[in-house]
Amino acid sequence: MASAPSIVLRRLQTPFTGLLARIEARLERERDQLPLWLPVALGFGIAMWFTLTEARGWAGFVLATLAVALWGFALGWSKRLGRCLALGGLLAAAGCGLIWGKSAMVAHEVLGRTQIAAIT
Repeated sequence: MASAPSIVLRRLQTPFTGLLARIEARLERERDQLPLWLPVALGFGIAMWFTLTEARGWAGFVLATLAVALWGFALGWSKRLGRCLALGGLLAAAGCGLIWGKSAMVAHEVLGRTQIAAIT
């Protein structure tokens, strides 16, 4: 028994039906390759932490990727596109959050001035 389309999909059916069907067909053909994108999404989140230079950028990236994940959930878990967006968004947010947390745990004070010391 097929599940009923989500509310979002019912509203999008008229203008985007063909596009969503083509995306679903492409994702269906590539279904064996899709799990390989999971570490890519996590790595993308980590790379964005290095690319963005301050906490505001990191927070914005995490919020944007969580919005993508929510969009995926809104499309419906029964659709492959919904699952891809949800998992990809969550993993990208997790990647940025993991490296952000790790950097906060190992952070040290920045030296106020140059210091020269002998270490024995």
